[in-house]
Amino acid sequence: KKMNQIESKFSQEFQRTDFNKILDPQNLVSRTALEQAQLNLLTAESIIDQRAPLIEKLQKNYFEDLNNIPMPANEKQLMRAQNEREAMISIENSMKLMELTGKSIELRKQLLNLCQENLGKIKFENQKLIFADEVALSRYNQLVAQLNQNL
Repeated sequence: KKMNQIESKFSQEFQRTDFNKILDPQNLVSRTALEQAQLNLLTAESIIDQRAPLIEKLQKNYFEDLNNIPMPANEKQLMRAQNEREAMISIENSMKLMELTGKSIELRKQLLNLCQENLGKIKFENQKLIFADEVALSRYNQLVAQLNQNL
């Protein structure tokens, strides 16, 4: 239950960063939008950094609390064995998600930096990004491909 509460809290906080909108094309051609996107990424990164220790603490506390329940040792051992596997799977899944999100944040930072470096050389027309520089376009496409592989 506590794990679901933590997940829900972090999910709500993470959604406020507009993480999925950071790389919207219209946000990649404006200094103000790029700066806001970079701030949103820093916030998302901070949320991820805060999440890992909470999950580890929750895991530790869960098994300590379980040990403090007054019941026969054999029942406690059985209960622990049943719950331990589920808890580990949940924690592993959460840690994997945080790792993938961390990689996604790093790739998004690189994309934002590329667009910042090429500000004024990238235009947004007809719902498309138009690059004046082939090298920047190639790098952009590489980073987008890596990001898509990471999803």
